Amino acid sequence: MERDKRIDELIKKLEELKKKAEELKRKLEERKKPPVKPPEFKEVLRRLELEYEAYLAEHGVTNPRKCIEYVKEDIESLAEAVVKGELSFDEALHRVREIGIPPIARFRRVPGIPTAERLPERALPEIPPEEVEEIREAFVTPREAADIIWNRYLADLLNFGLRWVFENYGREFGMTEGMLNRVATILAARIRKLGIELVNKGRELDKGRYIWAGEALLRYPFEVVWNGCFYAIKMHSPNIWPQVRVFGELYKALGGEGILKALQGVVYKYLNIPEEEWPSDVLSYYMTYEEVAGVDP
Repeated sequence: MERDKRIDELIKKLEELKKKAEELKRKLEERKKPPVKPPEFKEVLRRLELEYEAYLAEHGVTNPRKCIEYVKEDIESLAEAVVKGELSFDEALHRVREIGIPPIARFRRVPGIPTAERLPERALPEIPPEEVEEIREAFVTPREAADIIWNRYLADLLNFGLRWVFENYGREFGMTEGMLNRVATILAARIRKLGIELVNKGRELDKGRYIWAGEALLRYPFEVVWNGCFYAIKMHSPNIWPQVRVFGELYKALGGEGILKALQGVVYKYLNIPEEEWPSDVLSYYMTYEEVAGVDP
């Protein structure tokens, strides 16, 4: 009897040890699982990655996705800080650009442009003094060309695209054919950033017009640069119709293309482009949109 009792006790202890081992194994497996992120984490991370990609594009990086993977943990840390309320989203946008360009980055080769600054000093006296300043203004870098287009010809860029701007104005301020792709990349990064601003403004004010226009710029920045703003909005239109059709009076007053033209006007208005530089149909549709929709959407 005593022996049977001891055997029963040993069996009981073994079963208890087995249960403890299973519980320990379960806890270890739980620890191995990545922590569950809040629902908004994914969206914040996506927008930070887009901002970092824009930063890389501005610097001519040709393998942005690999670079983003390289600094993934840094971007995720910023996203977590935003979700936890430790950092504002605007601060995170600023800090994501401070991560810097990783060593694996590859850069687009841009043909060298002979500028006045690169001329040997001994060559300058051979140029008549009155022409020296003209030479200095005649040659620009791709970034300078992008700045000039953004500051002087933004309406033309949004109306007709980069090629049209180059053919009509580019040679006057020293832009060359070889710069086009580099300038397009810089401008596309700015368009993408503008899209982010519009989407954020739309969510802040609860206005669909900013979100719809902003999403088009965010998704199709190169299409904006090469073909104009309307082209990108039209490409994005299948994604917005289910929302727009809720506002029946708006669709009835403007029609499909009229709404898209009005959204083009939303972009122009946000950028404070003078109305005389708007295409006449865009201005007309935008004014009708404002009249019919009022503050909503």
